[in-house]
Amino acid sequence: MIRQLFPALLICSLLVSYPAATAQETPAEIPDFLVEVLKNDGSPLLDKEKEKIKITVTGDGKNKNRYRIESPLLKSGEVSVGFQFTKEQHLPAAKVTEKSVSFNDKKKTTVTWSKDAKFVAPKPKKKLNIMLAEYGADGKWMDITALVKKSQIGDSLAFRITNTAVGKDPVPGVVKSMMLTYSLIDKDDEEEFLKEYTENALVRVQFNEKEQYFRFVVKDTDVFEFNVITQ
Repeated sequence: MIRQLFPALLICSLLVSYPAATAQETPAEIPDFLVEVLKNDGSPLLDKEKEKIKITVTGDGKNKNRYRIESPLLKSGEVSVGFQFTKEQHLPAAKVTEKSVSFNDKKKTTVTWSKDAKFVAPKPKKKLNIMLAEYGADGKWMDITALVKKSQIGDSLAFRITNTAVGKDPVPGVVKSMMLTYSLIDKDDEEEFLKEYTENALVRVQFNEKEQYFRFVVKDTDVFEFNVITQ
């Protein structure tokens, strides 16, 4: 009798040992895809505002997922629902229809939604061209152009200029600086810049993570849902 019951008891034990996956809350993230609620005026969310936001993800975490955003801030029009591709060096081009948008990213992502929403794509950045980067002081300069270009992410640049970063100290005992010459190209227009950055400074050119977000602007609802499908 015990032997007959043992298989059934084992199956029940396995069912109890492996519960179903629970929903994720903000910030919700699956590989290469990040969803956040963003203030429309560009300012950061306050802690009390974050407490009014709930982001839930259901699905397999890979090829098909459903996002549910709940917040009274949506209805008031203070915020929008934003998402970005965290591993893409360039903003993927988007083909938009009334209730869906398809991207040309590596995973051929498609996003669909049912409620009325205005889909807004970020403005494309100008093309960044690093022309010359020199590091040093007192007339002693080393060319680090190739090194700086390696730190370029798409058409943005973000890194901290230090002796360690460039591989040597060209003028020991002296505070150094980097002279950076670059241009920004927009169609037929090219604008050239020359900027100086002091040693240990954070160099940021055309780099603003919030500008990388695609957005949904919704009205008259506290809840917005959309699906993300990848290949």
